Amino acid sequence: MAARNVISLALLVLLIPPLAFAGSTMRVPAVDTAGQGVLTTATASVQPGEGKIFVDIQPFFSIETQQSSKSAVAAASSLAGVDRNKFNFYYEIFAQAEIVDGPSGGVALALLSYAELAKKKLRSDLSATGTITSDGGVGKVGGVFEKASAASQQGIKVLLIPAGQAIQNGVDLTTYAPEKWGLQVVEVGSLREAVKFAFSDEGSAISAPSRQTIPLSLPAIALGNAARPLGKVTAHQLEGIAASVGELGRKSGPTALYNRSAIDLNNSQYLFGKGYLYSAANLAFVTRVSVESYLLSNITRQELSRRLGEVEGKALSIRFANKTAGNLEWAASAQLRAYWALERIDDARKNLQIAPIAQAVQSLAAAENWEGAAEDLNAAAAEIGGGSPSTQAGVANSDSAANPAYDPASSAAINELALRGYAGGMMENARKLVAAAGDSEATMHLKTARREFSAGAYAASILDSAYATAFSRALSENGESPAEELIIAVGNQSRLAAYNASGWAQLFYAHALYSLGEYNRTGDYDSLGNAVKLRYLSDEFSTQLARIPIEASQDIPLGAGGNSTDGNAASSQSPSGALAPGNLKVAVTTVPSRSAGIDARALALVALIAIGLAMMAVLYLLKRRHGEISVRPHIALRAARQKLDALDELLVAGKISEGNYDRLREKYEGKLEELGSELEADEKEAEAVSEGGTLDGVATPAEGRTDVREEGAARKKPAGNKKPGVIGGRKTKKPQSKRRKEGR
Repeated sequence: MAARNVISLALLVLLIPPLAFAGSTMRVPAVDTAGQGVLTTATASVQPGEGKIFVDIQPFFSIETQQSSKSAVAAASSLAGVDRNKFNFYYEIFAQAEIVDGPSGGVALALLSYAELAKKKLRSDLSATGTITSDGGVGKVGGVFEKASAASQQGIKVLLIPAGQAIQNGVDLTTYAPEKWGLQVVEVGSLREAVKFAFSDEGSAISAPSRQTIPLSLPAIALGNAARPLGKVTAHQLEGIAASVGELGRKSGPTALYNRSAIDLNNSQYLFGKGYLYSAANLAFVTRVSVESYLLSNITRQELSRRLGEVEGKALSIRFANKTAGNLEWAASAQLRAYWALERIDDARKNLQIAPIAQAVQSLAAAENWEGAAEDLNAAAAEIGGGSPSTQAGVANSDSAANPAYDPASSAAINELALRGYAGGMMENARKLVAAAGDSEATMHLKTARREFSAGAYAASILDSAYATAFSRALSENGESPAEELIIAVGNQSRLAAYNASGWAQLFYAHALYSLGEYNRTGDYDSLGNAVKLRYLSDEFSTQLARIPIEASQDIPLGAGGNSTDGNAASSQSPSGALAPGNLKVAVTTVPSRSAGIDARALALVALIAIGLAMMAVLYLLKRRHGEISVRPHIALRAARQKLDALDELLVAGKISEGNYDRLREKYEGKLEELGSELEADEKEAEAVSEGGTLDGVATPAEGRTDVREEGAARKKPAGNKKPGVIGGRKTKKPQSKRRKEGR
């Protein structure tokens, strides 16, 4: 394999003209596997050719970097006014550390390409981060604060970042970075804007005009009855963010974070008044997580651990309303938020071991707010007709005077066990789409769908799979579309009535209209991409929420519980599988006596297995006692496991793309498997030596067992995944907002 890689690289070098990399160079900030900012070196050269693109990455870290180079070529060629099909483009990217982000280098590659096409010289003390679209839009990225810090330490004087990302870690980088680091940070929204600054005199300060933003203005909308339960939930969210922003003002004064949060609070209230209920709740949620993360910045690890346990206990003790045809989407959505909270709790606990406490704090803030949202939505589900937690299982609250939203015709219970097969099929379809599209949001929803499925929360699993499906399809089908086509794909307010049957479908489409309005107001390409994803999400939820009651009416295997509480009880499982008290219901079914014999044989088999395992344990202890098995922790093995555990949080924080997530996970899992094989081989070697045997005809001392193992671990390396060469065939992804879209 190593020889094949060397040959492939040699062939690539032969294909590239001798002066291919004697072109323009830029030091580009990135994020490494530990979440820290580092600088890479990117070089671009353009030669007469046929429109081919070559990318050489050392070490290889991102298929998405290759893909974003395609958009960079399109944007740079268009701005330079040349035919890209008459040139070949060569990129070389070198990093001294393992890098996890790829698309964030798109704007840098576009600037390098433009410099070559226009025959201009980039200032050497300038750098840039941001995704790039084929029509020149600059999109948001993660890790901006870390990248800015790393750039300032390496002599960079000007850093271009995506518009709207100056506020980081509670400070405004446009004022903080010059004062603390001697670095000028400038926001740009397009390649054309970036070009204005990239070729200025080296060492000079950039005169960047202040970015004037048009005040938020949207037409009022009228949502149907199905969407109205979110009104009370949103009002509660607004109360919460108002309290958090007030506390921030009292503790910090008029800081950049406070000013930004106060604007977001006002915008949330404005959206609520105009009927954009979900948009208001989502903005309030994201802002509250940011504010509360800042307020918790001085928390101790001990107190953080205590609060994680507290919110986990709350999430696991929620007594979910019984699912009925009338409250299905609200009851399942409540479970979704509870599971999202548990995911963030797991992330926080991992980060407490391997990452700065700030990452764990943000996960805690998100988990606490998810848990609160789950309780609010669960209360809404109970009011609609799923029965309050205190009512008898399967009996809806039939007091129509106290519950005006109750509709007796919609009180039919959802048999969640019957959804198992359909939920499994949804996950498999979503998995294929996610693998093809590569979207970090879709990946996280698929991960949670698997967790929900394992716990028996099949309706929630179907909806999380719907998220993953919709986001992946939106990217796959619109990855290279220009802005004009995306605007058409979103549609307009007249489309809203098509989603009247589903509350969430209406709410998501209204949010798509809000995101489209944000694009028109700010020119933010991420908002336009989000609008397209939300329109697809509306379609998918409309389909699935109509399909679930049909699937729930199908026959289920003999002996399975028949009421809707089965799924609810299972959905209260903790990560270890324990059930929350009060949610378990037992269904007793009489089966033919013939099965008793089968059970007896099964018990006998289990007993034999238990005896075998016990004997193996005894043998292991005896060998360990005689020194035949080394129990010293393997450093390389532990390091690979720690890196594997860190990947999930990097993905959630927007510091790693889905494509790199899959690649690195495969790499570290391969490393674990390789090290495990070496350990097994060493144990066999030790056993042979202890019996007086030889290996390969040479006597081997037992004392050398550990050294052989460590040398083998250092000698063997997992096969590379480097794929330099001509790019083509795969669509470039639209930029994704790295500001958390937690409310989805």
